Amino acid sequence: MKSLKPAGSAWVYAVGMLLVIGLGGTVLFRATAASPVLFAPAPTTTTSSQGVSVVAGDFNGDGKLDLAVATKTGDVSVFLGNGDGTFRARINSVANADPGAMVAGDFNGDGKLDLVVANQSGGISVLLGNGDGTFQPASHHATGCAPLGLTAGDWNGDGNLDLVIANGQEGIVVLLGKGDGTFGEGQDYATNGTAESVAAGDLNGDGRVDLVVANRASGVTVLLGKGDGTFQRAAGFGTDRDPQSVALGDFNGDGKLDVVTTAGDGSVNVWLGNGDGSLRAPVSYPAGANPQSVVAADFNGDGTVDVLVTTSAGVSLLLGSGDGTLQAPTVYAANGATGPIAVGDFRGTGALGVAVLSGSKMNLLLNQGSGFNHSATGFPLTGVHAALPCAQCHVNNVFAGTPTACWNCHQAAYNGTTNPPHLAAGFPQNCSICHTTVNWTGATFNHAVSGNWPLTGFHATLSCTQCHVNNNYGLTSSACWNCHQTDYNNTTNPPHKSSGFPQDCSICHTTVDWTGATFNHSATGFPLTGAHATLQCAQCHVNNLFAGTPTACWKCHQTDYNNTTNPPHKSSGFPQDCSICHTTVNWTGATFNHAVSGNWPLTGFHATLSCTQCHVNNNYGLTSSACWNCHQTDYNNTTNPPHKSSGFPRDCSICHSTTSWAGAT
Repeated sequence: MKSLKPAGSAWVYAVGMLLVIGLGGTVLFRATAASPVLFAPAPTTTTSSQGVSVVAGDFNGDGKLDLAVATKTGDVSVFLGNGDGTFRARINSVANADPGAMVAGDFNGDGKLDLVVANQSGGISVLLGNGDGTFQPASHHATGCAPLGLTAGDWNGDGNLDLVIANGQEGIVVLLGKGDGTFGEGQDYATNGTAESVAAGDLNGDGRVDLVVANRASGVTVLLGKGDGTFQRAAGFGTDRDPQSVALGDFNGDGKLDVVTTAGDGSVNVWLGNGDGSLRAPVSYPAGANPQSVVAADFNGDGTVDVLVTTSAGVSLLLGSGDGTLQAPTVYAANGATGPIAVGDFRGTGALGVAVLSGSKMNLLLNQGSGFNHSATGFPLTGVHAALPCAQCHVNNVFAGTPTACWNCHQAAYNGTTNPPHLAAGFPQNCSICHTTVNWTGATFNHAVSGNWPLTGFHATLSCTQCHVNNNYGLTSSACWNCHQTDYNNTTNPPHKSSGFPQDCSICHTTVDWTGATFNHSATGFPLTGAHATLQCAQCHVNNLFAGTPTACWKCHQTDYNNTTNPPHKSSGFPQDCSICHTTVNWTGATFNHAVSGNWPLTGFHATLSCTQCHVNNNYGLTSSACWNCHQTDYNNTTNPPHKSSGFPRDCSICHSTTSWAGAT
């Protein structure tokens, strides 16, 4: 739930179907097919004590409007709606000892409706919703003098709900929300009178929220918003109308917000807006004695804004004529109720009903107008769509064949948007990819679903323009190098460009840790094992030569090969395949597998000899494994029996073995 700005209407806070502030006023249009308004009283509901304010909203998330009533004894009574105009037994929560005005909204961003209650002794109480119609214990925030009126909205565009409080003789105080249910320090603004009620909307068409304050005995003041949560100095309009409650709406259909206020002389006053933040002189319309709370909405579904106000006689409805004027009032007794009001579609028919407080009773007036079920057309009205008058979508009363594609209605917004520039960047015309009917301005883009390129790690923290430079959203490649070419070219340790590194950054880098790059050497066909895994890259890749690095041991260990004297590798003609004797785990403790590599296994006494006992004078180039080559002296000198003179064969293995040389058989 977010603050919304329908075209040509006030900034309002949409809660379920509708929210209206109990003490004060605001506007929310509800489009239905034009039909007569016939309010019929429904059974009266009893609150825990005298009710002082009431708001409507879906407090348990079941899609049906509920009501919350702040009572004089400090309770908040919640009546969960059944969706047919009836309500369940009340659920009580504690707010504070002396509550006044109240507003509903999602102040901590958890998707559940919360309440903020103004305390008549000073300050506000925040009740965070549990999503089931109950609330957490209230927390309190000081605001100065006794608050009289209360409105919520996003004044600084950060997506968090803020507050503005009508603070009586102290003017108004603006509290910026932190998004967790708490607020920053209040900023006071003088309003040139006793601030009783406040409403919010864009009065000068600059896309920023402005404030309109009803000041008892001193008229209406307008504070134009700067868009950063601060407001310009108040400008006053009228001094003799004694306004107490204020609401906004486009009463003459010119796309500029107008103002309606109650007056102490039994009338309501309509102040037509000029579209620049100024107001024309008010026009007065009789409403009934002692008017209290005022609401602007379309009660008969004709696309024009009507006015509902409580008076001593009950509830007065003044239908709008569409040209800025109001028709004569129709009065509904409402069982004598004359207190604060909330309006909403309590039956789900599209027709607005009214909840009115009177003492400890809450009286319902259900609108018997037929309404129109837009869902039956295949295009259900959700979010701010549900709050628009028919004529804003069905221009010139054309209803047949109205297109349902977002772009057909929002083409001007698409073409005129500069941050980012939709038209120039070739954005798709399916607005629903980024926008919703609940939060149009706070668009989000699901990079994983719609862009087929999920944002992970550090990528997820960047602003769009850091990747889409110069608003280039037509990128066709997701290759890292497209954005990181400068990093690639300028990196010197190791030098990527001169070394011919591949341009696939993901081989070494991740979005979580860009600078702590790692390289999987196993993927090259040359896994790093043993001492190789502990070396710096430059020890093997001398002069930053990475491309074409040979994998033969001798290429790196040639100096070791040439300089080794025990045994002398080079002079002995050792093979240049170091892995025959050496390993990456133990280079100096080399071993030679005579059976595998020499094709002459060492057995018996042979296995106990040092290499030089057979390879005399470091002669490792022996080509014969015949015994006589090593044992010729034994053969020639043996006398018992005399081998040489007797002409014994030179194959010693006929009689001798490596296990028992002397005991020949």
